[in-house]
Amino acid sequence: MLRHYSKAIGQLVRPGQPPKSKSSIRVTLVTCIVFIYLELLRKRYGAAQTHLDNGLKLLKENQINGNVEPHQYGESTDDSIVEAIFRMYVQDQLLVQPSQLPFSSFVATEIDIPTPTFKSPLQARRYLHLLLNEIFHLTKQAKQQVISNPAATTLELVDHQRRIRSKLASWHESHRASKASFCHRSILGGFIFETLCIYHIMATIMTHTCLSPSSEWLYSSHTNSFVTMIMIAIYLRKHAPKLAEKLHGQTTEKSKTVVDMGWIPPLYYTAVKCRIHRVRLQAIKLLESTGENHQEGIWDSAIAACVARKVMDLEERNFYGDLGIDDDFAFDSAPRERDFLLPALPEEYHIRDVQVALPGDRMGKVVLFFCQEEKECSWEYDMVSNCWTERRDITDK
Repeated sequence: MLRHYSKAIGQLVRPGQPPKSKSSIRVTLVTCIVFIYLELLRKRYGAAQTHLDNGLKLLKENQINGNVEPHQYGESTDDSIVEAIFRMYVQDQLLVQPSQLPFSSFVATEIDIPTPTFKSPLQARRYLHLLLNEIFHLTKQAKQQVISNPAATTLELVDHQRRIRSKLASWHESHRASKASFCHRSILGGFIFETLCIYHIMATIMTHTCLSPSSEWLYSSHTNSFVTMIMIAIYLRKHAPKLAEKLHGQTTEKSKTVVDMGWIPPLYYTAVKCRIHRVRLQAIKLLESTGENHQEGIWDSAIAACVARKVMDLEERNFYGDLGIDDDFAFDSAPRERDFLLPALPEEYHIRDVQVALPGDRMGKVVLFFCQEEKECSWEYDMVSNCWTERRDITDK
């Protein structure tokens, strides 16, 4: 496989090639997608990131935007290619890596959500991905606004936020009306329905908080939403073995690596943004329950859980150490009322602007960047020794 992989790369970068036709660009983009998947399977995240960046650059340079509206997918080869790269782009954005390339070509503020129902779970997912991308774009605009004029939030940004919230509400109505159809088709349809519910909740929280990127205390008003995400995740975790058996049979061993988006990003988001100790710890335990080999595209459950646990430890600083908290609970047990009676974590403890740089290979290091008490901090995790080390010099951020 590696020999053919090397030959394929050599063919794509031959010197003295004539100007690329549209058909050769399509071949290059499809090959780029295959390269990304190969590198993700090998856990060479740096190489996968490079291939994704190259694919995004090629799309932008050649203005192959396809039809962003999901109902057009399937009618054009270009649309299918763009959709595949766009899906990986959304995955990458959710991890918030420092080397992330912005790609404004995917911003589509005027999309109309289908009503009264979605035609398929795939269509529902595509529209939700487009809304997530709008949220990414608005968040970047808000951060730029804070840098240029911290005291002001423009009416344009507020109006954009209002439109996204309205479209998220429309998406939720169509998704809810589609439940019977999705669940009736197959057990997988019901599983996808619940997974999309988690993403919608996460997108809603992101929208409500995006105009105040430095105000981590805002997430305290979304505790009920974080708990709902945890309860849905518990349901998915309990039913995952049955789904796997239904799809693959009891004796078939399948790789736990998938190229699509699953539950890792919402659980990671909960662990990093929710300051209720029990809820964020349960999100981490759910991530850890999938084992060391579960991977969803660029997201690795073991790495996500490791980073989230480190963020929790650095943020809480043993604040709850003398309160006799019982952390020895099952990952699939529901939170209890007393779990919400702990004192709130002081605002000065909060960590913000969490960013992660993934290792170049299985033996590399995960680098965690964040801000705490107006200080820029950086830690790195050695994949071999399984140890965290604080980095004193973060000029390479």
